[in-house]
Amino acid sequence: MKDALELKDYREKFKRYYGLEFSKDYHIHHIDLNHSNNDIENLMIVPKELHEQYHECLVNVQMSTEGKGTSRSFEFDVKPTGNIYGYQNYALIYLIKFMNVLEEMNNWYDYKLYLEGKIPNYHGITLH
Repeated sequence: MKDALELKDYREKFKRYYGLEFSKDYHIHHIDLNHSNNDIENLMIVPKELHEQYHECLVNVQMSTEGKGTSRSFEFDVKPTGNIYGYQNYALIYLIKFMNVLEEMNNWYDYKLYLEGKIPNYHGITLH
């Protein structure tokens, strides 16, 4: 395992550290969103589609709330202004979608904890 921690390729690092083999159907996600932080504690495996949804939702929420960078805190006003007939608060819609994606991401974080022997595989996740 120690040799795995010294690898620069974070995907290969994750595979070796946890003793896993997996296809390109899975991505390795940087938990703190910092791609230069390849510490094993900062890496988790997620399905490719979920990873893409996560980043799409993150961008949508940031753009709709005028967030900048990769901040994890969002500030926005959820009350409509002007004519509220047919009004859609896109920030709120994006945030709700993002929360659903985050719930699934949390399941995969639990899988990481399972791989570390810290919890049972509550969600029955298996890699194909």
